[in-house]
Amino acid sequence: MDKKQVAYVVGGATAWSLLTAILLAVVQHWFGPSVVLPPLPVPPGDKIEQTPPAPPKPSVQTQFDPSNAIHKVIMQRGYCSGTIVAHSESSVLRPDKRLWVVSAAHCFGEVGNKVQHQLRDGRTLVGTVCAIDRGADCALVITDPITESFGVVPYTTVASIGSYSVGNPVWHQGFGVHIPGNKEIGKIADLTNQRGQVRYRLSVSQGDSGGGIIHDATGRLLSPVCCTTQLNAMGDVWGAAPERILRMMATPTDYVDVQPIEMPVVAPDAVPGKN
Repeated sequence: MDKKQVAYVVGGATAWSLLTAILLAVVQHWFGPSVVLPPLPVPPGDKIEQTPPAPPKPSVQTQFDPSNAIHKVIMQRGYCSGTIVAHSESSVLRPDKRLWVVSAAHCFGEVGNKVQHQLRDGRTLVGTVCAIDRGADCALVITDPITESFGVVPYTTVASIGSYSVGNPVWHQGFGVHIPGNKEIGKIADLTNQRGQVRYRLSVSQGDSGGGIIHDATGRLLSPVCCTTQLNAMGDVWGAAPERILRMMATPTDYVDVQPIEMPVVAPDAVPGKN
């Protein structure tokens, strides 16, 4: 008999408790475990012990917070900005419990580079560059797995195709050296060009590279800051279009940007083993 099938546990080690347990075992032995018996009375002094349900597994807390989703991305040669984005409309974390971070390709050397993410409140995460699109100047970074002890994860989502148009207000709040932490307001100046980039009228400065340009009406990510015609003042700014970002997230292995190792070329008379 399976011990889990015995609903009665000896409390005061009384004869009645032992008898009911034996009776249940005998009935199920001869007539099968499918036989349903009415509950037997519990004598005074005995108790029924039930296994308490397992507590729910702690889950990572998330919050739609575009401003705090933009954070500092630190590498050996300096820093840029980046934005935490949801894996999908239904889940902020990837299935492997990691986070996506969108930044600019020109901030990184190659896929595989390790970086540190520093949120506005000082919390840090380690990340790895996993995809680079040099044409649109966009990069994807994945963080190490997130646990519930990390605290609330601020995030935004990537704007859907067709959800924005020329003239829509936008803003960014990267870590540029010009008025650090300031929320710069601008607008969409032109839609996706041949390089897969959207053009904005916006003010950016050194350190804002890779930071999210946010659609003001929805709070969604439009682009990471790529480049500008004017630092520290209103100018033309470009960034990878949302559809480019979504394509990279769907198939990151298509954007590994790995170059072949150069093969040495030697003169014929210097070939090893040749007389």
